[in-house]
Amino acid sequence: MTRPVLRDLLLSLALAALLVVIGLVAYWPVFGYNFFWEDPFDIGQVEGRSLAQLLFLPNSNSYYRPLSLIWASLSRGNGPGYSPLPFHLAVVGGHLLSAALCFGLAQSLLRDRAPSFAAGLLFVLYPAAFEGVARVYSQHPIFTAMAIAVLWLYLLGREQNRLWRIVVSGIIGTLAVLLHENGVLLPPMVIALELYLLRQKRVPQFSSLAFLFLIPAGLFVILWLSIPKTVEPPQLGLHPLEALYLSQGLSFPLARGISQSGGLGLSAEWQAGIAAVATVALFTLWPNRKGWPTLLLALAWWAIALSLAWAARPIEYLAVSPRVMYFGSLGASLAWAGLVAESGSRLRRTVGWVAVAAITLQSWVTLRAEVKLYEAGSKLMDQIITASEGGGHLLFINVPDRFEYRAPLYPMGYWGMLLAPVSQDLSDFVRFATGIQMETESLSDFPLRAAMVEASPYHINTRGSDAHASDLLYEKILWADEVYWTDYRPDGAMTIRAVGDVSQELGSDGAMGRFGERIELLKAESNWVGDSLQVTLHWHSLASADIHDTVFVHVFDSSGALVGQGDGDGLNGLLPLSAWRLGDIVTDRRLIVSDGPLPPGDYRITVGIYNRVSGERYPAFDATGARALDDELSVLSAQR
Repeated sequence: MTRPVLRDLLLSLALAALLVVIGLVAYWPVFGYNFFWEDPFDIGQVEGRSLAQLLFLPNSNSYYRPLSLIWASLSRGNGPGYSPLPFHLAVVGGHLLSAALCFGLAQSLLRDRAPSFAAGLLFVLYPAAFEGVARVYSQHPIFTAMAIAVLWLYLLGREQNRLWRIVVSGIIGTLAVLLHENGVLLPPMVIALELYLLRQKRVPQFSSLAFLFLIPAGLFVILWLSIPKTVEPPQLGLHPLEALYLSQGLSFPLARGISQSGGLGLSAEWQAGIAAVATVALFTLWPNRKGWPTLLLALAWWAIALSLAWAARPIEYLAVSPRVMYFGSLGASLAWAGLVAESGSRLRRTVGWVAVAAITLQSWVTLRAEVKLYEAGSKLMDQIITASEGGGHLLFINVPDRFEYRAPLYPMGYWGMLLAPVSQDLSDFVRFATGIQMETESLSDFPLRAAMVEASPYHINTRGSDAHASDLLYEKILWADEVYWTDYRPDGAMTIRAVGDVSQELGSDGAMGRFGERIELLKAESNWVGDSLQVTLHWHSLASADIHDTVFVHVFDSSGALVGQGDGDGLNGLLPLSAWRLGDIVTDRRLIVSDGPLPPGDYRITVGIYNRVSGERYPAFDATGARALDDELSVLSAQR
């Protein structure tokens, strides 16, 4: 190997390594994401089956992906549950490998290192298919790495007349079709590459070897048709709405710009259509005659890569599945990198590089927003799983089923996080991650969530029906060992906290206080949750309360100044006192609200009941029967 060749090789390897580093920086938080969406169902299909059985098992949604199932089976550790980390290592690793291979393939096509690096950079930061890299169980990056390897090896084999490279390309293509059904699209992509090489006079004649890739694809189709399926197979069709949605995978820089500008007052379909027309116009006018063949190849690869999704999936499926655009990102990245390839004059090349730099910056910012969104959802899932590790029956209130930014990232489709569909019980995630068997229920309370959801940066759909002040809510609280409430903060953070439960078992200890003849206070406790003070009150309902009656909790410092309060109905507002049933024991956890973190010191906590309308307090009596000063019962002290 001569010194110039070695220098070129080392430079290419260094640039490929730089792409990997950029990808690692961009996707590093993904390694900490938990399971979400349909991961327990998709991965759970392998449980109780041998590797041989997985070869003949149809995957979810009528897919047949035996290598995907075998990968899922081999990724399980020795513990009682699954860990998401091995899956993330494979998926993110597949994405980084795909980016490096995209750079290598582009170099072989363009024979120009700079635009080839631009293609790899646009690929690694491609924001439209972030879901395909963020999900725990995603075949798209690994499959795409195999597909790019197929195309690159075939290109090198044809140009260098090395049959063994074409043979290896065919072997990888055969394995790819067993990993993901998009493998049936490799034959037309290879044929398009063969035609490109012939048009560019890089091979002397058309080779029938390209048609050999049809053999494994055809056998796969026959096998897929012969395997029993648990659901109806997809209905094929070519529809304009689906095509318009998928076009955003190519027009993503312009579609994102239109969406960021507020949509120009147009419908989502018109926005996507304008972005598509503008992209076609740009690609038509920009390249010179020398650059047209490469652009056409890139566009052909993009169209072929998305053709199966277009033909087999309705808009209802596609709109919540941007991961289907991942395979097309190869063609899209090559097409946009063409702005700086063979651009003719220096001015055109400079303008092209400015455009590519702008797309790269836009992609980085969009990707960071997606990372933050998914990070918030994953942290919430972490809390749900941690809260559930004690087992039993848990009721979750206002947990999101899905959420997205108020300003959509792209005109058409759903670009948020699908966290926990109602088809999956939250206990499925707990069992899957920990092996713990327990039960959960999910309900919503629309009136109580309204203000905080409105202040959140997200549009939020919550799990379960609206059970505000209903008998259903009370019965589920009785069923639960603990009730968890979901808080939404203006900064986008989402947290759950225990707010109490209701039981019908009265303990043997006496009451520490009584309020009129309607409610007894059995016990009071306090603990610190970070910088916040939580007070837990155990009530005994003696008689029905008025509809306007509610509880106040006051916290005083050592000087007697009021420094915090925890007022409102029981269980964070879920159970008004008027709804309490005779004889029930209500455990009521309250987070004290203060102007800021309470400093170290001694605090006195008092409790009372009053009428919101009149302001009149219930008579308060301590355990001896003595009436409390100002009908405000001093129940405990807390120290920090």
